Amino acid sequence: MSRSISQSDGPPPLDFLCKLLRQDLSLQQHRKVLDCFKDRMTRCLTDEKVTVISSLTPSHEHTLDTEGLELLHVTIGTIQKLEHESKAAVLQRLLSDLTRNLKAYKDVASFSAAVECILAILRNKPFLVQQHSVDAILGLLVTVSSVSGPQLPTNLGSRVFTSLCKTCQVLITQYRPSLGGRFHLVLDVLRNLMSCLYTPHAKRTKQSTLFLPPWLNSKQHPFKRQHAAMYTRLLTTLCNPSPSAARNRRRPSHPDQPSLVDETKRARAYAGEYVPYLLHHFCRLQLNGKLGEGMREALTPALWACMDVLGMSGGGEEGESGTGERVKAISASMGSSERSVFRGIWEEWRRFGAWKGG
Repeated sequence: MSRSISQSDGPPPLDFLCKLLRQDLSLQQHRKVLDCFKDRMTRCLTDEKVTVISSLTPSHEHTLDTEGLELLHVTIGTIQKLEHESKAAVLQRLLSDLTRNLKAYKDVASFSAAVECILAILRNKPFLVQQHSVDAILGLLVTVSSVSGPQLPTNLGSRVFTSLCKTCQVLITQYRPSLGGRFHLVLDVLRNLMSCLYTPHAKRTKQSTLFLPPWLNSKQHPFKRQHAAMYTRLLTTLCNPSPSAARNRRRPSHPDQPSLVDETKRARAYAGEYVPYLLHHFCRLQLNGKLGEGMREALTPALWACMDVLGMSGGGEEGESGTGERVKAISASMGSSERSVFRGIWEEWRRFGAWKGG
């Protein structure tokens, strides 16, 4: 059966393949079917690939099941840049349609498969990504990670969290120049994801600021140390971008163009303008919820990364001297309990983190 899929010419029958993948196949057999489908799609002409993508693209009328999304993911991998130029409209619409319909999925498997399709485009097909696509994905991340998120099964909430973190990580790493002027949305996503890590206290107060999305159950929290470490990678990437991530690839090279060192420093300083809000949010969460075993320690590098860039915004100095002035300003905006938590972070960073020099 797999051999006939691979050896035939032209687009394969998609309905038949979806039914085949729904059968009780072993993991090896499932993988074999997808590999044969990939071999066949690789040999297809551009028009044939576009036809397959159009058939598999979700719309307002219908969303794909997991098997259809797996076939779409494979087809995306066969798209080449030269093909994009002749079929730009259809291919660029693909990312927008995937993003727009993500909230409609009711099961975590399909939701995760749709996110993998989005990631396949973001990571490997940047010629399909436009600014409005980045804006739409950011808006989607904000909504899905909030109390307005989709009604997905709570027993698999950690998979949803992982998908959101992976998507945010790719945006920060590969599309950072496209996030300029949109860091308020990045901030909203990071605050929401930080909240997800906490279990609310049993007795809520009127001052409680910890509200979880519908795909999390506050009484059966699924997160462990590795999820806190995943979030830490997000914040450390935001505060310490690599030179390639900080560089604006859309700006043509010029003899007077700033060096990569200057661009990296500028990117860190820009992040420093927003991390006070994340630190303030962390202090509130510490008062309104609790972390699982080992999670606070896993978040420590993220907190230190925020402290490292705190003094760089507005042309300030990096390190303890520049950060001290910002700490005073942030503390002044906090209540006494929050200020006490923040003072603990500051003292911890001064003793163990500041000497590393960011």
